[in-house]
Amino acid sequence: MLAKELNLTKMTQNSEEKEEEKNDIFMDKQYYPKIPVDSIIGTNIYQIPFNDKGYPTTIKKEYQILNLNIGEYIQLTGGPYKKDIGEIVSKNKYGHYRIKFSNSVNKTFNLKRKTFSLWMGSWWIEMITNGKGIVPGGQLPFLNITNEMKGNYLNTISKKEGINIDYSKYKKMLKIGLPTSVIRHKMIADHVDTTIVEQFIAEST
Repeated sequence: MLAKELNLTKMTQNSEEKEEEKNDIFMDKQYYPKIPVDSIIGTNIYQIPFNDKGYPTTIKKEYQILNLNIGEYIQLTGGPYKKDIGEIVSKNKYGHYRIKFSNSVNKTFNLKRKTFSLWMGSWWIEMITNGKGIVPGGQLPFLNITNEMKGNYLNTISKKEGINIDYSKYKKMLKIGLPTSVIRHKMIADHVDTTIVEQFIAEST
C-alpha cells in the first residue's frame, strides 16, 4: 500500500492536532536528506529527474519541478489513494511534510472519505532528487498538479462543502485602503483556501 511505502501516518480530521503532537515513530526523528546541489531551485522547490507522468528520465528538458511549499497541491500516483489530490498544510520541525486530503473517495464503495492527512518523510526528497521512485525505475509517489487541475479541484471542494465566498466584504476592505496583508489574514481566518486567497489578492492589486 502506498501509505505504508511512503511511511505515511493517516490521521482523521478530528484528531489531527493530537496526532501532530504525538511522538510518531518516523515523524519525530530528524533526517538530513542528501540532495544534489543542482536540484535545489528554492526553498522546498526541487528540479527532479522525472517526466510529467512521474517516471524517471535522463532527458533534462523533461525534468519536472517539485514544489513542496505550504499551500501547494500534489496528486498521488498509486496505491489505495491513487489520483487523490492533497494540499501541503505544514512542515514540522524535523523537516517532514503533512498533506491533507479533503476529497478522497473510497473506490470500492464509491463513498467520500472523511478528511485525513498523510505524512511524507523528508527522506523522500533525497530519493526523488536522486531519481529513485517507489521501486527501481518506477513512478514517483506523487506529482504537483497543474493550475487547471487545481482550479477544478477547488471548485469541486467548494461545491461539495457548500462554500459560498462573499467577496464583497474583502473588496470593501480594499476600497477603504486596508493593506493586502490585513485582507489576507481576514480571508484565511474566514477559512478561505490559501490558493483562492492569493488569487484574489493578485487580481485585486
